[in-house]
Amino acid sequence: DRVHLTVPPVFGRASSNFALHRAVLRPDELAMYEGVQVTTVARSIVDAAAEGVGPEQIQKAIGQALERAMVSPEQLRAAAARPGYRHKRVVQPLIDATVAHAAA
Repeated sequence: DRVHLTVPPVFGRASSNFALHRAVLRPDELAMYEGVQVTTVARSIVDAAAEGVGPEQIQKAIGQALERAMVSPEQLRAAAARPGYRHKRVVQPLIDATVAHAAA
């Protein structure tokens, strides 16, 4: 329904047009897309899983990202294994199953 944005914890604005998520992002979790700084594909997928996006949609996103060479299995695993990420037990099996299916 809304555009999801990750902003620094000190970001002070709110908007009903956007769903804001506050986080400290490392430089390796950021990329440029058409002149706009965005989170990497791997970070975006694992963040979506943490926000409750259904497992079938997460697997679809992983599969498409792998197929389009937008992300590697290692990048996905690293994003899910980052310190403080509480959803690793849910996301890691989705990553592993999708990677195994894509390799078959």
